[in-house]
Amino acid sequence: MTTFGASCRLTLLAFAMLLEAGGVARAGIDVPLEREARELMSHGERDRFFSNVRNRIAAFTFDDPHAIGLGDPIAFLLAKKLLFSARVSSVGIVNYRESVDRDFSGKLAYFDQVDAITEDQGFLLAIWGHLSQTEDGVRADSFLQVPANVGGTPFFSEIRLPKQMGGGTLTARLKPDRIQLQSLDIDRDHVSALRAAAAEVATLRAEPDVFAATIGRIPEDQPYSIVDSQEDWVRLRFADGTYGWTSVDAFCIDVCRDLMDVATFINDAVALTSNLPARSVPESLTREAAAMSDQLAALVALTTNPRKAIEIIGPWAVEGFGSPSAGGAGFANLFAVASVAAELERASALEPEFNRIRLDREVVERIAQRLAEASVAHPSDLDILENLAVLFAYLGDERRRSLALQIAATLKAR
Repeated sequence: MTTFGASCRLTLLAFAMLLEAGGVARAGIDVPLEREARELMSHGERDRFFSNVRNRIAAFTFDDPHAIGLGDPIAFLLAKKLLFSARVSSVGIVNYRESVDRDFSGKLAYFDQVDAITEDQGFLLAIWGHLSQTEDGVRADSFLQVPANVGGTPFFSEIRLPKQMGGGTLTARLKPDRIQLQSLDIDRDHVSALRAAAAEVATLRAEPDVFAATIGRIPEDQPYSIVDSQEDWVRLRFADGTYGWTSVDAFCIDVCRDLMDVATFINDAVALTSNLPARSVPESLTREAAAMSDQLAALVALTTNPRKAIEIIGPWAVEGFGSPSAGGAGFANLFAVASVAAELERASALEPEFNRIRLDREVVERIAQRLAEASVAHPSDLDILENLAVLFAYLGDERRRSLALQIAATLKAR
């Protein structure tokens, strides 16, 4: 007998063929979190949702230990805003909602479920959160997670040194890989308004108008894609061949719009990785979000325009790279790699054969010394240690090279 989960996967396979035939994919699906976690734990790796889509993002129901009832509505609204307002053409959003079956949730902690599914699915990014009670209502804390193994993704870059400099590789990646994007206080009146907004967005209409006839609801476990849009409205096509119009912006007002700043930020981050222009970070978000945005912009610019990367990092360099909350390790390491890349770019104007380039040792020493100082503030950062080993090797400083490698080896062995 075909299980419910297997039936869903067969539907996804057929839907993927439709997406490939269409050429452009902006697709989504809503599935129960606990069921997916249970099947992952029971059967090993799961088939990946929208495996043919370039930018795959997960929106997890917010952890709701006090049963406030906002975990699903918030994640649902964020997932739909991510999809409906995406700045790129190839994006798939998986909304993990709370299951009716809550017995399993006690066997595997919320964060364990998020981590396991994010890693297994290989999402580009994941959004999750936590709800807590306050005197006046609810606090919603939203977090962004970048998979820890980011090699081969837009959040990772390498610079190769010329053979005359040892031919080593300097590595830079987005850090930290988990940040708080927003802490939003929601009063009691707006709690019910958020639930109502989610219910309206889930309602499908015959036309792009709030007063149009309702023709159904967005079903769970059935993939859908955007086939048309009018202003803030989108028309969805479902795997069973049905259609319907819906909108986030038409129903999401007041505090709900502040909440949607999280989705706007994530969409802008994805757009940056596709070389689209950077945009200002919404005021409702944290300083960590601003730091990540600048770090990502610098990382994207690193290989083609290292001087631009240095310019972006500049204001953070003035403050110093010691603060973990501002992505200190990532900025420090990226600044060093970009500085070497900029020097190589200047040197290539005089020596067109890349592998014959040898940078001035005093210049490299200054870069290495600054990175070594950052290593004191971030002693467990492997990228910094391994990059220091490469730079010290070129400088002929065997003592410091060996020390950097020794510390790195100790950290890896833990």
